[in-house]
Amino acid sequence: MQIPLIALSSHSDRNSAPLVIVGSTGLLGQALRSEACKRGYQVYGLARSGADVNLDIQDTQKLLEALGHVRPKYIINAAALINLDECERNPAHAHEINALAVKNIANYCQKHDVKLVQISTDHYFSGDGEVLHDEQAEVQLLNTYAKSKYEGELFAQSAPNSLILRTNIVGFRGWIGRPTFVEWAIAALSEGSPVTLFDDFFTSSIHVKAFAGSLFDLIDKNASGIFNLAAREVVSKADFLLKLAHQLELPVAGCTFGSVHSVGGVLRADSLGLDVLKAETILGYPLPKMDEVIAELAREYRERLNAIR
Repeated sequence: MQIPLIALSSHSDRNSAPLVIVGSTGLLGQALRSEACKRGYQVYGLARSGADVNLDIQDTQKLLEALGHVRPKYIINAAALINLDECERNPAHAHEINALAVKNIANYCQKHDVKLVQISTDHYFSGDGEVLHDEQAEVQLLNTYAKSKYEGELFAQSAPNSLILRTNIVGFRGWIGRPTFVEWAIAALSEGSPVTLFDDFFTSSIHVKAFAGSLFDLIDKNASGIFNLAAREVVSKADFLLKLAHQLELPVAGCTFGSVHSVGGVLRADSLGLDVLKAETILGYPLPKMDEVIAELAREYRERLNAIR
């Protein structure tokens, strides 16, 4: 497999460590690529389309061929099927992407002594409100998404010195017709559309750029094992959106309070708070508070808005 010229032209430093980002075109992949280039890595992005190497990670042969050509020192796997409904409709597909693909990447890392960073999830906890869960907290696998991501964690651990990061990221991706949660929320609030504020769904969401920076700081510290990498505080989705609306001076007249469980369908975890003390101890600095996350989202939104005017 020939590596496209676009990949070669995107390298920050020909003598730096080769790094493969699987899922490089998504919200997290874009932030990881930007941060990696700043730090001088040779960056190769893998995705279905629009990447340096375009492939389906379910195609094991092509995936291994691509990795064999690049010979990376690091692999960050940010690819996942995250739509809960889609995972439930097609559990085999979720298993292939969220678990079996991780197994294949981990096997490659084990054979070639490559550092694997696996991006996991926070959808493991439910029923205890604003509790911050540490890395030893008992997980609850309530749906196919959680089950497949947890299996991916187990496969990732077979790779030497692997780093597994549980998180909840927020930010701007810029895909037309496929908004992120924040992009959707700002558009809905701006238009005065009805928005249900879930006051019984709790997260420790972190801005994607802060997450990317701390991820590479953990790599620099040679961290391994499971880490929570998120905001240091937990808030309800209702409070999160109200704080964001306040920062951006958006109307909330169309908002009503409700329960995340009223949406029906897939059984959902609702207490996703993450205790980040372990990560902060290794990093040597505090992770962002929620007000800092909101302020950064507001700043980036205004910056993007000014850029198109």
